[in-house]
Amino acid sequence: MGAGVRVGGEPVSGDSTAVVDEAGSLDWAEVGATRVQLLRRGGRFALRTRDPLAPTRKRFSSVPVFDFDPDWVVEGRLTRYAAPLRVEVSTARPDLRQHVTVIGELALDVHGHEYRLRAGENADGTLQVLFHDTTNGTETAGWRTVTTRRPGPDGDVLVDLNRAVNLPYAFTEFGTCPAPPEGNVIDVPVTAGERKPA
Repeated sequence: MGAGVRVGGEPVSGDSTAVVDEAGSLDWAEVGATRVQLLRRGGRFALRTRDPLAPTRKRFSSVPVFDFDPDWVVEGRLTRYAAPLRVEVSTARPDLRQHVTVIGELALDVHGHEYRLRAGENADGTLQVLFHDTTNGTETAGWRTVTTRRPGPDGDVLVDLNRAVNLPYAFTEFGTCPAPPEGNVIDVPVTAGERKPA
């Protein structure tokens, strides 16, 4: 490694090695204020720099959002699979495929129509749902994600689509974010949550 590089806060001269799991990210080294992350996506390794002094970061002010609308707080019911499924999905990069783990189908009642979306589960029991809707590419990024509360014992859960957010790929052409599993489409304009960044 070059001059001025630190690993674990200590200066490094010569070689440094690290290991990262598939789909993982590791804060590996520092050069001045810039952090260097080691990534593994689709079996390939990559380096990502995070510079707090980057002009794009310094110019960033906020993410545009739709006005809060209580009509976008909708009822859902989770039906769990017998076992979690590992599903291959596309990503923000056309040359990269990844896998996501889904634990069941979340049936959403969106303005009188039912949509069934495959959901992942976070460590705290909340659900993570990647989805497309008809605002994608115009008013919103190519897809968004929403986190729910923990479902009740019967699987019932409120889903607040006002909390739909962009993934990092919406802010940089170098994102590797997974796209929604096939079929995770709400075929109406979800005018709630975060809009497409400027």
